[in-house]
Amino acid sequence: PDSFGFSGNLPQIMRKSGIEVFVTHKVVWNDTNEFPLHTFIWRGVDGSEIPVQVLVTSYNETLTPVSVDRYWSIYKNKDAVPFLVYSYGYGDGGGGPTREMLEYIDLINAMPKIPRVDHINEERYVESIKSYLNNMPVWNDDLYVEVHRGTYTTNLPVKEYMARAEIAIREYESIASMAEMLKVSRYNKEEIDELWKLVLFNQFHDVLPGSSIKEVYDDSISDLSKVVESSNTAFTSYAKSIITAKGSRGRGAAVFNVLPWRRKEVVKIGKGLGVPEGVECQETVDGYYLYLEAPPTGYKGYRYLETVCRASEGVKMYEQPDGIVMENGYIYLKIDSNGNLSSLVLKKENLEMLKAPSNKLVAHPDRPGRWDAWEVTDEFLTQGEEMKIIEGPTITERGPLVACVDVVKGVGASTIKQSICLYKDSPAIEVRNRIVWREKSLLVKAWFETSLSSRKAIYDIPYGVIERSTLRETSWERARFEVPAVRWAEIYDDKAGLAIIAPSRHGYTAIENRIALSLIRSPLHPNPWSDLGEFETVYYIYPHSGDYSKANLAKVVQEKLFKLKVIEDIVVSEPEVSLLSIEPEAVVLGAFKKSEDGRGYIIRIFNPYRDVKVVTIRFSVPILKAVETNIIETESYRELTIESGNTLKVELKPLEIKTIEIQL
Repeated sequence: PDSFGFSGNLPQIMRKSGIEVFVTHKVVWNDTNEFPLHTFIWRGVDGSEIPVQVLVTSYNETLTPVSVDRYWSIYKNKDAVPFLVYSYGYGDGGGGPTREMLEYIDLINAMPKIPRVDHINEERYVESIKSYLNNMPVWNDDLYVEVHRGTYTTNLPVKEYMARAEIAIREYESIASMAEMLKVSRYNKEEIDELWKLVLFNQFHDVLPGSSIKEVYDDSISDLSKVVESSNTAFTSYAKSIITAKGSRGRGAAVFNVLPWRRKEVVKIGKGLGVPEGVECQETVDGYYLYLEAPPTGYKGYRYLETVCRASEGVKMYEQPDGIVMENGYIYLKIDSNGNLSSLVLKKENLEMLKAPSNKLVAHPDRPGRWDAWEVTDEFLTQGEEMKIIEGPTITERGPLVACVDVVKGVGASTIKQSICLYKDSPAIEVRNRIVWREKSLLVKAWFETSLSSRKAIYDIPYGVIERSTLRETSWERARFEVPAVRWAEIYDDKAGLAIIAPSRHGYTAIENRIALSLIRSPLHPNPWSDLGEFETVYYIYPHSGDYSKANLAKVVQEKLFKLKVIEDIVVSEPEVSLLSIEPEAVVLGAFKKSEDGRGYIIRIFNPYRDVKVVTIRFSVPILKAVETNIIETESYRELTIESGNTLKVELKPLEIKTIEIQL
C-alpha cells in the first residue's frame, strides 16, 4: 500500500480480515529519522501482531545484479530473517517486468557473492515468514511516515464531501437495516454497494490527500455529492415507510436517531409547519431551534400544534466592556474583542481551561518547495501572523437553546467567518466556518493555549486511539510536528482535557500545553486552483474533567457526526419506535448493515477505551442466531448465547473490534 503512513490499529484490522503478512515501502521515505527495521513484528494499539517486511529501496526495482546486491546490502535484519521480498518492474503507472529483467534471473543466481533470487507464491512466502516469527524484533507504535504531512489538510472540499459521504451512507445502511428488520421495506444492497464503491474509489491515495489535478476533483466532488444526495433521499424514503407502516396518529414530525442510545439535542427546522407539541423552542430568523428527543436506533413522533415558541432557561449571554460572555450549566465562555476565546471555565470544577486567548487563527508561511500539495514544513512553529479582526464579535443568537457570536477575520484578500455557538445542556462549543479563500502559500491553523500540564496528546485513528508525546524531546517526537487524526484529538493532564472534534479536518499539532487544528492551505502544484473559493467546515471544542474515557469522548463525537434527523409534515405513527439499543453508551457502533451473504445483519462494535467493556445488545425483534465473524464476514469465530430471545452480552477487550452477524 502506498498510503502516507499506517494507523496503529491496522494490525487488528488486518488480522481480522484474513491478512497474515504486511509488506510496505513508504516508511523508508522518512525525512528526519531512518526507520530502524526492515523485518519485524508490528504490535498494534490493542496488542494484535502482524509480521511486516519493508521494500528497502523501491517497489520499481530493475532486477539487475547491481540492484539485487544493493537491495540486500541495505537490508537491516538479514541475520534474524535471511530473506526479503523484492518488487521489480515498471510500476506507479503500470508496465510490469520486461523480458530483460526476467532473463537476468539465471545470471544473478550464477554469480558469486550476490544473493539468490527466487520466484515464490504467496503461500510459500507466508509460511516462510511464520517460521521466523520468534527471531523478529517488535515495533510498538503506528507507522508514522515523516513526509507528506500536508495531505492531512490539502483540498478542503474533497475531505468535507468525503466526511459527509461516509456519514450519509452509514445512515442509509442503518435505516435500511431497520426497515427490513421491521418488515416494512427491502434493504437496497445493490445501490448501497454502488455508493460504497464510489466512496472507496475516491479514497485512492492521490485523490483524498488533495494531491491530484483539478479535473480529478471535478469528478470526485460529483461522485461524493451523488453518495450524499442518494443516501439522504433513501433515508427519507425508508423513514417514511417505517412511519406509515405503524399506523396513524395525526399530522406532525418524526425524529430519527441512528445511534443505539437515547439522546436529546437541539435541531434546527424551517418555519411554516408549526411547532411540535411539548417541545422547547427558540425562534430564529429563518426557522426554529427545537430541543428534541429520540429513542435508540428508532424514532419519536411529535404532533404539530399552533403554540407559542418558548423554552426554559438554558444558555445565558451578556456583553462586557472587553468581550461577550456565554454560559450554560457546564461552561463559562468569554470571547474577547479580537474574536478569540479569552476564558473557558468548567463551572462544576471551577477550572479555567485556557492560559491565553485561544481559537486564534494564525496564517503561517507554507512554502515546502518540492511536493507542494503533499508537504508542510515546521516553519509554522516559529513563523506566522494572526489573522486580523474585520467584523465583530457580534451576537447573532441569544438563547436560551442556542447562543451564537459571529466573528470575521482576514488575511490578504481572504476571510474566515466563524459562528461560535453554545447549546443548552452541552459543554461542546460549535465553531462553524465560512471560508472565502484567495491566498497561496499560507497554512491557517486554529491555536489553543491551555492551562493543562500536558505531556501527551491522544488521537482518533481508524477504529482506535493512539497517544503521542507533546514534549519534542527526541528527533522522533520533533519530526511529528504535524500528525493525523480521523475525527478528533485532545491534550490532557491528570485533571482535565481539551478535545477538538473536526469531522473533515485531519491535521494537528500538539506541543506541551498547546494544540492546533489545521484549517486550510492552498498549494500551487499540481492543482493551481486547489482550495480557492468559498467553503464551509465545522469543528467543536469539548472541554472536560478527567480523561477522555471518563468524559465519554467517543459518545460525544458520534453525536456530532450522526445528528438527529427530522422528517416533517407527515402522518405520525406510534409515539415511539426503537429497534436496537447498546449499553454502555461508551461503545461505538461501527456498522449496522445487511450481511454480505444476505442471510442476516451485521453489528460491528468497537471499544475505544483502555478498560474491558461488557456490552449488552438488545433488539425489539426476536433473534434466531448470533455469530461472531471476522471483519470481512468470511470466517465464523463462535456462536453467541441469546438471552430472553433478543439480547446478547459481549465482552470487548480494550480497543477491540467485534463483528456480529444476526439472523432473525
